[in-house]
Amino acid sequence: MTTLFFVASIIISFIENINEKDYVAEFLNGARDLLGVPRETVVSAYQYGMGMMEFITPTGLILATLVMVDVTVGKWFKFVMPLLGIIFIFSSVALIVGVYL
Repeated sequence: MTTLFFVASIIISFIENINEKDYVAEFLNGARDLLGVPRETVVSAYQYGMGMMEFITPTGLILATLVMVDVTVGKWFKFVMPLLGIIFIFSSVALIVGVYL
C-alpha cells in the first residue's frame, strides 16, 4: 500500500509539473506532519537508511572491489551484517533521542 501511494504521488507530481526540489520538500513535510517528528529527525532517518543500504547494495565500487579481491557476495554479507546490526542499533537510539528531545 505504501508503494501504491508513493507511485501515485510521483505520477501526480508529473501531471501537476512539480519540480523535484518542491516534491521532496513536500514529501518530507508530509512525513513529518503525519508522524509528528521534527524535520531534522526525518532527514537523519533518511541519511541513516541510505548509509546502511550502501553496505548491502552490490553496485558501484562495492561489487568491483569484491571482484578484484576475489570475495563472493555471500562472504561480504556475512562480514557486513554484524556491522549493520550495530549501526542499526546506534541509529535507532539516535533517532529515538531526536524524537523525544
